[in-house]
Amino acid sequence: MAGVRPENPAAVILAKSIAECEGVELAGVYAHCGNSYHATGVQEIQAVAQETTTATLEFMEKLEKAGVRCPRCSIGSTPTCSHPIADMARLNELHPGNYIFYDVQQMMIGSCQMDDIAVRVQTRVIGHYPHRNQLLVDCGWTALSLHSLGMLPTGYAVIDGHPDLK
Repeated sequence: MAGVRPENPAAVILAKSIAECEGVELAGVYAHCGNSYHATGVQEIQAVAQETTTATLEFMEKLEKAGVRCPRCSIGSTPTCSHPIADMARLNELHPGNYIFYDVQQMMIGSCQMDDIAVRVQTRVIGHYPHRNQLLVDCGWTALSLHSLGMLPTGYAVIDGHPDLK
């Protein structure tokens, strides 16, 4: 974890110190909803979004009460921006990560559906081994993704149009 948690009294002290520093402007606060990547569905994603949004907005209120000018209030993660909650409208900025493209990891946690994924990797089959029930492709697994390694029931990737292939 980076930064300082909003419930820590030192957070307001730090923000005030930054704001009072000559030649430095406190531009805003930002919270990344990294725990949304452990969610398993829309309800859990929205619960994380609510928790993070509430904590961030409450921190902004603390700053205002302390007389600290802080113009921007931002949160972000692809899952939480994919399933926004009403309170997120009170934020100045959202940082949606790979929302524009999506990927299989996002599909697995419930951010999107397979049809929402914008990018595909095209490769050739360069070998067929019926005795091992395997095809060999000329696309290394690092070209696909390390993020979903071990998460997918199909192995390293999802074969478009053939969801049962591994």
